[in-house]
Amino acid sequence: MSARLTPKARLHMVAAGLVIAGAVLILASPAIWAAILALVLFAGAAGTLVLAGRA
Repeated sequence: MSARLTPKARLHMVAAGLVIAGAVLILASPAIWAAILALVLFAGAAGTLVLAGRA
């Protein structure tokens, strides 16, 4: 029997995915654009967690 995923849980999963993508990007490329894009991904994760807190 599987549990249902609530909207809050889905937002947390999205945030985790954004953090993982940012970390992989930083590790995969030493270029400055990769660091900037990773910061954008981390900011998106933070915004997603704020949204999850309001849900």
